[in-house]
Amino acid sequence: NSLPAGVRYTEVSTYTVASELPGGPVSLTALGQPGAWAAPLGQALTDLAPQIVGAEIEAASAASQPLFLANAFASRAGVGPMIKPAVCSENWAEDVTTPGRLRLVHAMAGVGPVNLAVDGVVIFTNIAYAAATPYVSLAAGQHTLTITLAGATRPLLNQAVTLAGETDHTALAAGATGALSLTLLEDDNARPATGKARLRVVHAAPNAPAVDVANGEDLPFLFGLAAGDASAYAPLDAGLYDLRLQLAGFKTALATLPPTTLADGRVYTLFLIGQMAQAAETAAPAALQAVLSQDAAPPGRVRFIHAIQGYGALSLLADGVPLFAGVPYTIDANGSAVTQYAELPPGSHQFAVITPTAPGSPLSTLTLDVASDRDYSLVATPGLLWEATGPAVMAQQPAPIAQHDDNSLPAMGQARVRLLHAWSDARAIQLAIRNGVALTPAVGQRQASSYVSLAAGVVYNLEVRDAATGARLALLLSGALQEGVVYTVVVRDGNPRVDIVRDMVAQKTTQMQFEVDRPARGEWKAALTGNFGADEQYLLSITASIPDTELSNVAVTPGANNSGQLGWKLFSAEANTEVSIFANPGPIETTMVVTQTGGMTETVTVPLYTGFALVEGLTDPSPTWVDGTTTHLRTLDLNDLASGVYHIWMQADDGRTRPARTYAATPITVSHPWLTTWNAHLTLHPGYRSLQATWDRHPNPDVDRFVLKLQTQSALAGQGLAPAAIQEVNVGDISEYAFTGLNPEETYTLWLEGVDSETGRVSRSESVSGAPDGAAFTLTGPAGVTTLRSGETRTVALTLATSDPAYPDSVLLTAGCQSAAALLAGEVTPRPHGMAVAPTACQPLPDGFTVTFSQDVITPTVAGVQVSAEIAADATVADGLYALPVQANGGGVERTLALQVQAQQPAFQLSGPAGVVLNANGAIPIGIGVTAINGAADLVELTLLDAPAGLVWQFQPASVLPGGQATLMLTHTAQLPRGEYALVVAGSDGRVSDELALALSVREPAFLPTTLPPLQYALVGEAGPTVYELRLTSQDGWNLPVTLTLPPASAPPHGSAGLSLTPSPGPGQSSVTITPTARAFLIVTRGAQTPVGQYLFVVQAQGGGQTRQIEAALHVITEPHVYLPSMRR
Repeated sequence: NSLPAGVRYTEVSTYTVASELPGGPVSLTALGQPGAWAAPLGQALTDLAPQIVGAEIEAASAASQPLFLANAFASRAGVGPMIKPAVCSENWAEDVTTPGRLRLVHAMAGVGPVNLAVDGVVIFTNIAYAAATPYVSLAAGQHTLTITLAGATRPLLNQAVTLAGETDHTALAAGATGALSLTLLEDDNARPATGKARLRVVHAAPNAPAVDVANGEDLPFLFGLAAGDASAYAPLDAGLYDLRLQLAGFKTALATLPPTTLADGRVYTLFLIGQMAQAAETAAPAALQAVLSQDAAPPGRVRFIHAIQGYGALSLLADGVPLFAGVPYTIDANGSAVTQYAELPPGSHQFAVITPTAPGSPLSTLTLDVASDRDYSLVATPGLLWEATGPAVMAQQPAPIAQHDDNSLPAMGQARVRLLHAWSDARAIQLAIRNGVALTPAVGQRQASSYVSLAAGVVYNLEVRDAATGARLALLLSGALQEGVVYTVVVRDGNPRVDIVRDMVAQKTTQMQFEVDRPARGEWKAALTGNFGADEQYLLSITASIPDTELSNVAVTPGANNSGQLGWKLFSAEANTEVSIFANPGPIETTMVVTQTGGMTETVTVPLYTGFALVEGLTDPSPTWVDGTTTHLRTLDLNDLASGVYHIWMQADDGRTRPARTYAATPITVSHPWLTTWNAHLTLHPGYRSLQATWDRHPNPDVDRFVLKLQTQSALAGQGLAPAAIQEVNVGDISEYAFTGLNPEETYTLWLEGVDSETGRVSRSESVSGAPDGAAFTLTGPAGVTTLRSGETRTVALTLATSDPAYPDSVLLTAGCQSAAALLAGEVTPRPHGMAVAPTACQPLPDGFTVTFSQDVITPTVAGVQVSAEIAADATVADGLYALPVQANGGGVERTLALQVQAQQPAFQLSGPAGVVLNANGAIPIGIGVTAINGAADLVELTLLDAPAGLVWQFQPASVLPGGQATLMLTHTAQLPRGEYALVVAGSDGRVSDELALALSVREPAFLPTTLPPLQYALVGEAGPTVYELRLTSQDGWNLPVTLTLPPASAPPHGSAGLSLTPSPGPGQSSVTITPTARAFLIVTRGAQTPVGQYLFVVQAQGGGQTRQIEAALHVITEPHVYLPSMRR
């Protein structure tokens, strides 16, 4: 049942196995060239059914059956069980389900580019006006076609059509805004006869009059094609045409094509599209125009040449299907290394060369673009030569090469020949006259020469030469080349082996045409005389004029309940003339400017035949049907027409002359009562996240479109509707519609409104409610709290599971509102399957947190699918417990999860003494510790803040890892005064910092001497001692001894002075040594002769490198003074 691509088997009933019992005879009748394949096919049948003892093959010639069908059948029979043993199958092709094909033609005037969807799936986009899409294969049966404006969702047209298998179809979208229609045409794209093209004309301009179709100024070859009609296919000679669509009965062209070539073997459709401007209009939405579509082109043809000596039979596959099977290397009565041509559709094809012993391992492959109406030879030639491990092995790898064949008809009296180099010898070769001139230039390995034309009927002695040396390599048998035949001389391995193959054999056709001027009425006979050849074809065609068909006395009488009685008379020369009846809501005529012969113009009024068909193809076997005198009556049921005034017109078509058309003299009125409500039998069919609504048509034909309304108590998933919103869908004139992307957890209410667009009247149906099916799943995460340090990441596992073993959707994971907002804003590619992209109520992630999933689109399974969620907290996140929201949306269901995260901010703490003492000119080391908090591990840089001038400081080291210690060295200089200072030790790791307060006391140990009292008085003339107490005060802990020295000559005149450790008068010493806790005394003794005066005594105090002076004063006065207590002190 695997048919080659592009190959359609017709007339399969001619291939039959006549026996049902083993051992019985087999007869096979095949269409094709006698004897060309009878023996291989017979052998194949015998191989496949060994219990069938004999095979009797009959071959019949039939020009209507392409030869390749028989070849393809025979080839396939040789490689696979197409006919099974002991089985009779009179019509085996019925086992193959063959699709139909469909294309769309956009002929909707005034409508921009559109999209076409089939069964809800868009297959073509941005189809421009006047354009036709390519054909697309679709399964035979019913399909729903939906046409929307590109970028819009509201359907312009929505219609169910039925496609036939093995048949091409055109969906014609025509009309204009407000009156669009979709018509399905069946296309006959069978290949025309040789030298012919076929043309069909489709009138798709709804308000244009009937047209004739002509070639230039010739008489029309199609007559009276009305709006909405499609003609039969007309066979035309291939060639150049000036196609004109003319006003029926006139020479005035409504639309024309530039000179156009209708090519041999091709099928075309000519469309008239657009609109005519009416009297009140200045311009139509789109002017009338003719559009020519090439519907079908001839296939390409491929043959296979086996040119590898040493290989057995080879087969050639095309797109994985055997095209030629069991092709031998020899050319003799048992078979040929050069096959016949097989047809393939234009396009890219994959070819493979296989052997019968290893059909699954192609020896070589080739991709070839097969063009329409071109012939190709695929040649399997020797390839590589190498020596394998072990014994020497000669290996040949077939490498197919493709040659384009020119099988066009040679000139009269000529034949054509070319040379094909398929020899493993790499020498260039030539085809030449024996011992004479060369016919071709040098031909390299795996190349073919150009074609050479030679006179037919001449006996040629041909040879193949070495192009370099001229040496003869092989001789061809002498013989005459036949007229109209194309030959290929194939050079292959075998010293070499040379064969001349016929590529194309032309059949001469003689055509004679006779015309009889002004023939008399009556019977005529034609006779063919002469010597008729066997198996020759003869065609006799006789044409004559017949009277035009006439309609008369057409009248309509209104009846009750929107009915009418139509009467008419019909005259025709054809007894089987068909009558059709139409109702036109108007207008029924238009004016046009007609150009007469000679260039004169005239404004004429022409009828417009359009509207709704009431009766089609009406005939009557009675002899009075076409006598022109009998009045025929027909009751018309007009209840299917919308309310309005209609003009009834008739058409009579005898199939040969221009159809006759005429209007009834008076119009008829149709009126329907209006129903404000009606029972539409509205039914809901729930599906996965969908509701399919079906309903009956409205009984009033004035309803020309339906509005489907849907209401729910919360927003539609992904639609962003407010609660209790109503969604309206203008579904056009259809009877079913599916809402998709719905929330399975909600109930929806639907109702219909039938609308009369002309009057705006609305008729409401009943309401129905239903809930769509859903697909539930669960979302679970880690139990407990996840601990996370700021600036770090942690990975946790989420699990999505379902109880449905075939979950129908995918689930989208998002974290917080940011991801959902990005999806809604279009920053992220939309997800498939219509998943909801935002939760109905989402909580944002706490500042500083991000959550990234290993995959964010998941299909849940029963076993559960695990997804890794990477949680990251930046350095700014403070200590605390956080809830990170995660949403999962899919299957119309939303699930949420809060990931509990305990954030810990890594930090450190400095430690050291609260205060230190620094002595003058000294230095002191201070230990500073750095303690880690929450695993801090970054290097901490240390510094000293608020250091006074004169204090030198240094950290060693300057940076410390948490857990380490540094030494702060403080050094005193002379610029640093004694006192108390508040210092700050600071540390920072770039994220956090800490400070340590350090009190610094700068001390300077010293002794401070004092004299008590510092000044004393004495009366002149009185001799005696005066005692001074000398004390030392300790500063900053001074505890060193101090030596007091009284310089010589310190005594007053006529007296003495000395130092003593006791206050007792007596001779003193010049120096004494005391400690800060001891006392010394200066004893000054006056003499009677000591004069009046002031005497200053200076004692030098030295110790610990310091020197101080102690002064004591004595005033000798003449009069006594009053001593105040303070003086004494």
